[in-house]
Amino acid sequence: MRRTSKVILLVMAAGVAAGICVTTAPVLAAAAENRSKPVPNAERFRDDWFYNPFHEHSAHHRPIGTGAVYADQEHPAVQDWLKGRQLNINVGNRPHGMYMVDADKDGPLLTVNGRAAAGTQGLPVTMRFPAGGVDIDFPAYFDGNIVISDRTLGVFNHLRVYAWNDGKPVAMQYRRYVPDIVGHGSRLGERIGTSASGVAAPFGILRGWEVKKEGHPIGHALQMVLPRLPENSTMMLSREVWWPAVSMDGSAYREPSHNTGNIPYGSLWAIPPASKSGPVLDGLGLSEKGKRLAEAIRDYGIYVVDGGAAPSIRADQDFSEALRSELTEATRKICPHLRMVLNSVPEEGKVKFRVGDRMTTPRGGPNKQIIPGEFPAGGGTPLAPSMALPSRN
Repeated sequence: MRRTSKVILLVMAAGVAAGICVTTAPVLAAAAENRSKPVPNAERFRDDWFYNPFHEHSAHHRPIGTGAVYADQEHPAVQDWLKGRQLNINVGNRPHGMYMVDADKDGPLLTVNGRAAAGTQGLPVTMRFPAGGVDIDFPAYFDGNIVISDRTLGVFNHLRVYAWNDGKPVAMQYRRYVPDIVGHGSRLGERIGTSASGVAAPFGILRGWEVKKEGHPIGHALQMVLPRLPENSTMMLSREVWWPAVSMDGSAYREPSHNTGNIPYGSLWAIPPASKSGPVLDGLGLSEKGKRLAEAIRDYGIYVVDGGAAPSIRADQDFSEALRSELTEATRKICPHLRMVLNSVPEEGKVKFRVGDRMTTPRGGPNKQIIPGEFPAGGGTPLAPSMALPSRN
């Protein structure tokens, strides 16, 4: 099974490098189906920081309120959004998802070294792995994110551009943080994770356990990546940063042809409720799981956290190919209805950059604080409850 994962990633890497569209669906389906887990005890998982990270003050757990104001179809950001037709589901065993595992209490302590002679961050580092390691080799030019939970220390160990490397693991970036935090910074440049926006790696990740449990709400916000480069089929991202983002992709500050769209990092996108001219979800022809995904997007929304080749939701690895395809098909029916929440943060918290600005010295001044939005987003009555564990601090 693990060797299959390596083959998949190497085939994908070779195809991308050659500019070829590689179809790996049959192989991925077989590998992912073998990894599929029994439907979990959802209530038990809700009380576990690994499965339900970040406390009640995190945007990850912020519901949308009845006071939310949604952009209309003529808004420039919505016009950019409508260029896309679906949201890919980037699962964790693929290079642009998020692979999340628990370390065994008696698992091996391994040193993770830098993947290159220069340019690595936070490495080498010694950390606990699951028994048998994490035998995946992500290509060096993909995100390749994994998070290993060390319950003994009570921390998340996050590695980016990771490779098992025959038992001598390497990566390009390392971050460590506890799960009992908000998962995002409060000032420009105050990064927690490695994404362009700076949010912690598990922030907004769609989890297999919550999708598989029939009737169980996906009770938190999601995250997505959007195109920002001229070679992408669409241009969506701008040079504006809203809380909970604290930064943006590095080339956006330098390259005039990058980030010429109208969608800010950190902006919140959601399906308006029927009371605000949104669709009746029962009329969209969604599967049971697809409807729960739509409900999460309506009630909690999706935050823009990074740039990528195509609009995509990041998910963990606990998805079969059939489940991933089912949710992707659901997004084709959902996406035309998504709108930006205009008052997800106050106007003074929306920081605009120009080419040549430094991240910490925009027009707002050095180390500008990112002003958070209220709870619930937009004010009023929450559309759904917060499912966060209470802060232990």
